Amino acid sequence: MRLSYIFTILLSGAILISCKMLKDTEGWNIKSKYNNDNLIFKTNAEFTYSAYRIKDNDTLNSYVVNHLGDTVVIKKVALTILPGKFFSQTKIKWEYLNENDSVIIKSITGVVEDKNEIWLHPPRKGIPFIYTESAPFPEIYYPLDSMSNWKGGLMGLKGYESIGLEGEVLFEYAVSERQDIQTEYKLFKNCWVINSKGESCIGVSTHKYFFNEKYGFVYSEYNFPTGEKLILSLTEFKE
Repeated sequence: MRLSYIFTILLSGAILISCKMLKDTEGWNIKSKYNNDNLIFKTNAEFTYSAYRIKDNDTLNSYVVNHLGDTVVIKKVALTILPGKFFSQTKIKWEYLNENDSVIIKSITGVVEDKNEIWLHPPRKGIPFIYTESAPFPEIYYPLDSMSNWKGGLMGLKGYESIGLEGEVLFEYAVSERQDIQTEYKLFKNCWVINSKGESCIGVSTHKYFFNEKYGFVYSEYNFPTGEKLILSLTEFKE
């Protein structure tokens, strides 16, 4: 059993030093030492996911609030791997797309990919995406094994008071049987399936996700304490 805790105590001083890191640094001739050995999350790769919000078998609108204060319905989220770095991680950009595939808002964060593990910050802007902070983040450890299980968590949470989330979230992960999964992009055969749960002050969130060695996290199904489900399914990939 592995134990890996993520400390997320965000101090104002730490935020100040990140100003340069939070720039959108798309391009080619930028030093990117945390990207150089990535096999999945390579510089300038793009992963687009459809987003489905479901409650009691009804499909609801996912939404964000834009810079004008308007509430905008979101149909997809897109992940782009940026050159540069995000602290000691590969820099990534999440974009939130409307029904016309126009970008409404974006956020900069990070992913870790090395010979030992992959660990990804999920999209966390708007509803229901903000609740992914209460669920285990997409993560795998090498070597992958159907008997693998591990624990982790987040501590010192800030910025999620609007949903009542604060303090810590404790994660548990277990790799189960391998399965095929059909997404809008293609049929992925023999994916690794990870079942996980997060316990926090707002209740229990679960996250079942499918991992493919070439395309990464191709399908996620979250269940939140609100009774809502969020499904992210890979619809497009560009290298």
